[in-house]
Amino acid sequence: MKGEIVNVDFVNSFSHGEFVVTTISDFFENESLYNVQPYIPHRLTFFAIVFFTGGKGSHSIDFTDFKYEGASLFFICKGQLHAFEKNEAAQGYVVYFTEEFINKNIKGLSDKLYYKMFNYALNSPQLPISELDNARKDATSLFDIMYHEYSRPDDICQEEIIRGLLGVLLSFVERIQTKNNMFLTDHQGHALFLKLQKMIDEKLFESRTSHFYCENLNVSYRKLNAVCKEFTDMTVRQFIDERLVLEIKRYLAHCDFSIKEICYKTGFDEPTNMTKFFKCHTGMSPKEFRLTVSHKHS
Repeated sequence: MKGEIVNVDFVNSFSHGEFVVTTISDFFENESLYNVQPYIPHRLTFFAIVFFTGGKGSHSIDFTDFKYEGASLFFICKGQLHAFEKNEAAQGYVVYFTEEFINKNIKGLSDKLYYKMFNYALNSPQLPISELDNARKDATSLFDIMYHEYSRPDDICQEEIIRGLLGVLLSFVERIQTKNNMFLTDHQGHALFLKLQKMIDEKLFESRTSHFYCENLNVSYRKLNAVCKEFTDMTVRQFIDERLVLEIKRYLAHCDFSIKEICYKTGFDEPTNMTKFFKCHTGMSPKEFRLTVSHKHS
């Protein structure tokens, strides 16, 4: 571990667009093009979808190893830490794209992506695809079409077609999640919750008080707290604290900064305050957590 967490910026060695559709085998063959090995936890600055079409293995996202057996979709949101396992037998597709790509010509799709596909605060990043209703066959066909379209030498309207296919994939995922009751469809509070979530992402190290977010969102504590509880079963303060604990864990696990340096980077004024906060929420000190993670990966 050296310095900051490695941020992986969008790299497209296949074309000059803002999206890539490739097979998992080709992705690994081209791993030298990236500034970090895909097996080492790294933070994305873009969106990624990984579709394992079969077999079994695991995929690591924010300190959780998600096991899969059979077809499974993984949604990695920008800002998350993730890592592939070394599995030469893995088959499927990797799709990654910038937020700018999604925002073009499809109004509101970015927020839908955050809310329904990539929102790790509300949904698991893993979505197993069963054989029911031909879901596995349909998902595979959709990725096949996307890959063949991306691979076409004639790229007239290619970007529009890929973007449209991503919209179809969003609807496909939404249908599965709705059947599984995995989120509240068209809930009236979801726009406010998204604003809260995005503001926490931007201002987390600046303030972790509920009052700060209520004031900046121009909403009462009672209303914001009610919406947060509805979606997460947590108060606003609990939701903020959980997010901060995750960021501290990321620093401890994947950087060689001292506890004192991490303290100041995450908005605490004294290392003892961060240690008390972290231990209160995890049951172990920052040093103990770092040792635990280090032993796990040694």
